[in-house]
Amino acid sequence: MRTATFLLLPFLVALAAAAKSKDCFCGQGNTPEIETRIINGAYVSPHAYPWLVYLKYQDKPYCGGSLINDRFILTAAHCVFGLNQERIVAVLGADALKDDKDLSLKAKDVAIHPDYIRYSSYDQNDLALIELEKPVTMSEKILPICLTKAGVDYTNVNAIVAGWGMTENKTVASKLMEAHIRVTSDEVCRKSQIGRKFVQEYNLCAYGYKQDSCQGDSGSAIFMESSPLQYTQIGVVSWGEGCASPKVPSAYVRLGNYLDWIMKVTDKAVYCQHPN
Repeated sequence: MRTATFLLLPFLVALAAAAKSKDCFCGQGNTPEIETRIINGAYVSPHAYPWLVYLKYQDKPYCGGSLINDRFILTAAHCVFGLNQERIVAVLGADALKDDKDLSLKAKDVAIHPDYIRYSSYDQNDLALIELEKPVTMSEKILPICLTKAGVDYTNVNAIVAGWGMTENKTVASKLMEAHIRVTSDEVCRKSQIGRKFVQEYNLCAYGYKQDSCQGDSGSAIFMESSPLQYTQIGVVSWGEGCASPKVPSAYVRLGNYLDWIMKVTDKAVYCQHPN
């Protein structure tokens, strides 16, 4: 098995070659969330995070994802592994589930990370890219998120995870919900209940008191507010031990270690400019 380590030179070459749109900036949220503070999460105002999407399979919502450019959705590999890609649909510009005004696009192609390994209770290199059937037009409701840079240490950073997954009432959220969590150190993660499965190259951990991602949130983004209403994705919802278990962090894909692969797969896509 090869580890998914970050190769600086290939990434820089790919990044330089990637087309940039002069008409849009990535990671720009629209309005503050309804409440200042998934599991014990809060509803967010419509289209506050316009990069978030949910995936449907055979017309049923089952996972999340994030728009990263004009034609690719970033999600977890376990969300698409073994599925007929012709039946995968990404719903963009969503607030409530099954809103007829949302933009639904079929998958044209699916790329699973070549080193993805699926175990019974967790995954390694749990990343996939869904190419949409056609490029999307950017708007206030549909806008890509900015991707993290390589080698950034996010320990103790406050982050957000949002999705339409299971709530504390064991029901699927009908509207987009968010949870505020904090990235833990690798040492804390290794000493936790999930520590025997945690591998630093693949995962970062985050924890929120009585707040967490859960079933149905897989593949969705964990992101941070780098400046007011400006967001950067740092990870992807991957696996955990239960949902919001006391003192048990959840594991996310450490996105900064996969940028070279992302840029290689999406080399024909158009990226929005980073505002900074």
